Amino acid sequence: MLPLRTDIVASLIMAKLNKDKFKRTHSVCFLFNDLEMQVFDDFCKKYKINNRSGFIREAVMRKIFKKMDEDYPTLFDFDVD
Repeated sequence: MLPLRTDIVASLIMAKLNKDKFKRTHSVCFLFNDLEMQVFDDFCKKYKINNRSGFIREAVMRKIFKKMDEDYPTLFDFDVD
């Protein structure tokens, strides 16, 4: 069954809204020293990472979400070891 024309238009509008919602507009800049840059370049070559900014963004956000998950309040404070 083909979607109705209104469904297609609604889908296009939602896609545009989502695109605008997730558009990256903020820049973050940091510097590597020579050794760090060499290690980063070697890593990207070894694992064939072409989108280095995406890789860095994902690594940073993964670290943030992991820390937020660890810091999330629990009902009982105890260590599970």
